Amino acid sequence: MKTLTSDQLGAFFQEARDSGVYELYYLDLATGLRRGELLGLKWADVDLDRGVLKIQRAISRQNGKVVEAPLNEKTPTAHPCHCRRMR
Repeated sequence: MKTLTSDQLGAFFQEARDSGVYELYYLDLATGLRRGELLGLKWADVDLDRGVLKIQRAISRQNGKVVEAPLNEKTPTAHPCHCRRMR
């Protein structure tokens, strides 16, 4: 597996900030959520003060259409995160 150097990672995050997608990539790397779970997040699901994400839905493509679906009851709905760093 090939990993980024610290300089490359810094450049990646700077480009993400400049492009307005830093928070999405940060959450991806910090939490390990699935792509659909990340795309299903809404600001109401983020508690910056407590540092918790509520994972309530996932976005997926079904039969060529993008759909939002609630997660099943077996999936954990609260996920600790380092949300304070996104402020």
